[in-house]
Amino acid sequence: MGLPMPAEPPGYGPILGQDSQRPVGVFEVYTDATDVVNSAAKSQLIVVPVVGGVLLLYLYLLAVVRKADATIEFQRRMISERTQTLEVLTAKLLSAQEDERKRLADRLHEGIAQSLQAVKLAVERATPVDDVARSAPLAALIQETIEQTREFAVELRPSALDHFGVIEALNSFFNEFIQRRSDLVLERNFGISESDIPRPLKTIIFRIVQDTLKGLAAGTEADQIKVALSLAKNNLQLSITENAYSYRAAGNDARFDGEADAALLPMKERTVFSGGDYETFLNSDGSTLHVARWPV
Repeated sequence: MGLPMPAEPPGYGPILGQDSQRPVGVFEVYTDATDVVNSAAKSQLIVVPVVGGVLLLYLYLLAVVRKADATIEFQRRMISERTQTLEVLTAKLLSAQEDERKRLADRLHEGIAQSLQAVKLAVERATPVDDVARSAPLAALIQETIEQTREFAVELRPSALDHFGVIEALNSFFNEFIQRRSDLVLERNFGISESDIPRPLKTIIFRIVQDTLKGLAAGTEADQIKVALSLAKNNLQLSITENAYSYRAAGNDARFDGEADAALLPMKERTVFSGGDYETFLNSDGSTLHVARWPV
């Protein structure tokens, strides 16, 4: 009767004699690997669906991420387009506002002020020589009204801005500003010429300086302000340094004054809406440097 055939190839081992030189027999080892094979097959049946499920989950998550990226990119483009539209509309609004200011200033200076001047001359000529004292108060009142009207016209739109440029208009504004606030130290440094400033930015720069200085002078305790215009790395740079903010003694831990922050808001808004960049830096002496830059 023969032995059953093994399920797996047998393993052979020689049986050595006493002299350990020649084998006297062979030791055969048989192993039944049926259970191992069946277990491996079952494992494959489990692993394959799991791997497939993981791949499907990965593909799903990849699709979700790509959809999210597409949504974010779409929203970014929409925000960018709306921002550009807002900048264009704001620029047109500011331009229309300046045109209206110029029209009103011209009417005040060339119309009302001239008419008041004519009234004053008429009063003076109609008054008898021996009765000049009685008309003097009226003439003085008319003259004061003329001066106030012209000041208001200059505040609306200084004629120097149109006839001589922004640098001359700023110098004239600074001189008048110092007369009203003799206690404030105002420094100016214009390291550029009028031709270095693009025409669309002339009015923007003047309004930024005008509104900022008036805001700081009226609503804060600032006593030192520095204004500078320069060219740096193909950028036109306007910098305003002021000490209106209060700071704690320790380092850069700043406590901002709400009124001072509001005074500088027009500078930030006009800079951004005119296509520029705005930054703020804290100096070691406690003052604050505000920088507006435009590519030129």
